[in-house]
Amino acid sequence: MATTSEVKAGLDSIASLIAGSQQLEDRAIAGLLAARNQLAAIPTQFSDVLDTIDAYTPTGPFQEVTQDEKGKLATEFVALKTAIEDKLDDLGVPY
Repeated sequence: MATTSEVKAGLDSIASLIAGSQQLEDRAIAGLLAARNQLAAIPTQFSDVLDTIDAYTPTGPFQEVTQDEKGKLATEFVALKTAIEDKLDDLGVPY
């Protein structure tokens, strides 16, 4: 059986661990929001690059490679953005 001082110390430790866990959750949510916002900005931030690639007529290897790379990045972008937004939705966090 714990003494009263051990009980108080244990409760203080529990409270500290809970507070630390809450801070970790807050940072995790902030990180998810930051990642989502970074991804959401890509189409606007890189609109000139993306529009240029979209206008390419595959006349050589450079155009083909950039169109392929853009396609792969688009797939990765959509998957990651969707996964992050799903996590935020699960947590009830608006974005």
